[in-house]
This record gives sequence, structure tokens and C-alpha cells, in this order.
Amino acid sequence: MNELSRVGMGVEALRAAFDASFAAPYTERPAPERRLLHVRSGERAFFLDVAKLAGIHACPELGVVPSRRETLLGIAAHRGKLLCVLRLPAALGGRAGLEPPRWIAICRARPEAAIAFDELLAYREVGKSDVVSLGNEIRVPGVRALVLAGNLRVPLLDLGALIARSDDAESTKAEGGSQ
Repeated sequence: MNELSRVGMGVEALRAAFDASFAAPYTERPAPERRLLHVRSGERAFFLDVAKLAGIHACPELGVVPSRRETLLGIAAHRGKLLCVLRLPAALGGRAGLEPPRWIAICRARPEAAIAFDELLAYREVGKSDVVSLGNEIRVPGVRALVLAGNLRVPLLDLGALIARSDDAESTKAEGGSQ
């Protein structure tokens, strides 16, 4: 058998497989339980629930404002409105990185606030079995569940809860400082 006839048989096999794919019944994929964005801030990775976001944008130029609020990165103009931008690591009780953040995630429940993070890693659709609730036993600020990603368990952030926690911390400081 020469080279040309072997190539011809390969083409015929491809053509038959292509035609057979149209003859097979269409199978719908089940709708994913959750659509998530995998993000990184500093050395830590997190997931954000797309349904709870009003948008993801490149971090705009920020106006620095004097504040005792450790989580406040600055304010930004976004679509004609002011937006309070918080540091993700600081909102979680950690330290911010040295580099300025690249992205902001605007919270759907609090559209006047956004969380800044360093890197947008991936989009991922997951089923119900891939998300493990932490319940009430484990209290990690802004983290309500873990997403099973291969061998890793990556925190699923609740931006609304992180922003509310930042607001509460600021209120507590203001009350303590005025007495």
C-alpha cells in the first residue's frame, strides 16, 4: 500500500465520522449550577460567583482619599458614578501586595462598591457537587463555601459580605474613636 492510498483511507474515515456526527441524536449538556470566575490576589486564589457580580473591569485610575479604613484602596469614576474600591487581601484580613491591582469586581448587591484583585485566571462552570458549603461552624469573613478544583479546595467569596464587613469595621472604629 502506498502513501497516497493510506492518506485517502484516512480522509474517508474522517468523512464517515463527520457524517455520523450529524446522524447521532443531539445530547444537551446539563446547565451548570454555578458560573464562576477564578481570580488571584497576592498569592491566594479565589472564585467569584458571576451571578453576584455587576461587572468585571480593568482597574480604573484611582483617587486616593485619606482614610483610617485599611481596606479602602481609593475611589474611581465608573460610568458617571463614584465607586468605592476596596483591596481584596485587606478585606479578608490579609496584607495587600506591592503591585497595584489590575482588575475590579463590582458587587451586584452593592453597585457603589468594588473589590480590586490582581489577576483574572479563568472562567469555570461547576455543578452542585463541586461547591461545598462551610456552614455556620467555620467562620471565615466573606467565604461561605469551597469550590473543589481538582485536588484543590478554593474559597468562593461573597463580595456583599466582604463589603458589609468592611463597612462594619469602619463603623466600629468610628464609634470607638468618637467616645
